[in-house]
Amino acid sequence: MNIGTTTEAVAANFVHHRNLMVVSNNLNVVDTLSDHQAMELVCVGGKVRTGDRAVVGALAMRFIENFRVDYALIGISAIDIDGSLLDFAIDEVEVSQTIIRNARKVILVADSSKVGRSAPVRVCGMDVIDFFVTDRIDDPNLRSTCERHGVSLIETSITC
Repeated sequence: MNIGTTTEAVAANFVHHRNLMVVSNNLNVVDTLSDHQAMELVCVGGKVRTGDRAVVGALAMRFIENFRVDYALIGISAIDIDGSLLDFAIDEVEVSQTIIRNARKVILVADSSKVGRSAPVRVCGMDVIDFFVTDRIDDPNLRSTCERHGVSLIETSITC
């Protein structure tokens, strides 16, 4: 699980699950799950960005490369209508890209406010996403992009 308020909201719902291994560079996720003994929690090591408690940088990337996870659960700052997933900080983007590369399946969690929002750094395209969980997709072009790339859309209520 990478950094972001949406991934933190998802983590809060993991407290009822058992026999999970969660690897995260998000110290807020680590705090949320640290009291739950029915799961294995792995905190990514590296430089901590104090503003949002993200572990970023080369050490974090090398740490993540030691894992091959079943699912990467990622949040994002912006989604371009062409399906590009965007973020603001290059060090955060590089960690997200490493998480994606080391996962068998990728789950994107993002609410509809992210669609059409601007951010300067491209993380990836919809072609690497397996599941997209969102509250709704109003843009027919984005919906078409998801369908073209075989992304399974899950529209549900998201509370962050």
